[in-house]
Amino acid sequence: MASESVIQQVNYAYKLEEISRGFDATEKQLNTAIRRACGKLARWMKAQALRELAQETGIKPSKLKSRVRSASKTKEGLPVGRVWIGGSSVSFRSLGPKKAKGGAKAGGIFKKNAFQVNHRNEQWFQRVGSDRLPIKKITVDIMAPAMRVIRADIAPEAEKKFFEIFEREIRWETTRNLT
Repeated sequence: MASESVIQQVNYAYKLEEISRGFDATEKQLNTAIRRACGKLARWMKAQALRELAQETGIKPSKLKSRVRSASKTKEGLPVGRVWIGGSSVSFRSLGPKKAKGGAKAGGIFKKNAFQVNHRNEQWFQRVGSDRLPIKKITVDIMAPAMRVIRADIAPEAEKKFFEIFEREIRWETTRNLT
């Protein structure tokens, strides 16, 4: 399955200098504050993505938690924060489906004509046509909602949130050694 990623690079050096100028920070304090802000922003984006994706798809956050990860590291001397969302489909079985009239329902998702082959396996299937066979295993796609959540809900707020976190971190770095 091909995965899609969005990469955006913008030079925010002028704004970082403007904020740090008011705090009289050294180069080391500035780098530490930037590194911490990137890590905290990545964790914030992970939490937001998990919350928004669960709301968008109707799947419990506990079922999506293993599919959303965040990391921060230094790449070419610059701190980088990343959020990864696994785009493979979620098994209908993992959502705890219950039989309903005309199919099955799980996590706010109704699948018409869904059935179990045997109750030990608990796999859910759906007929492809009107004939007895073929059948297909039921899965729920989360890639499209994930991309929508990142582009529409998280990305617009990320820049503002980074500078809020950075200002808090630079304030901490410059005042922690004064006491």
